[in-house]
Amino acid sequence: MDVLSQKNPNANLDFWRGIDDFAGEIFPAGKKGDDIVSFDLLDNVISLTHGGLGKYLYHQQEALWNKIFIEYMGEEKLESAVVENLKRGYIELK
Repeated sequence: MDVLSQKNPNANLDFWRGIDDFAGEIFPAGKKGDDIVSFDLLDNVISLTHGGLGKYLYHQQEALWNKIFIEYMGEEKLESAVVENLKRGYIELK
């Protein structure tokens, strides 16, 4: 979003600057109680293309997990774990 904002200053997207991919918020959802709303652009595009019949939170949750992992273990460790486990498709923590 930062790049899009810079290339299109008339779009007024500056409020996205510096916000990581895991941006989202919990909002009241009536009788259901509270519900998570992802601000991830890809999650929202996928939800929209599926008729808005459900929400899609994969990218928001994945980005948040990556941010937490990086804060505790470091970016180098995340990159190493991804490379080592690429064929398996997931990282198993022990």
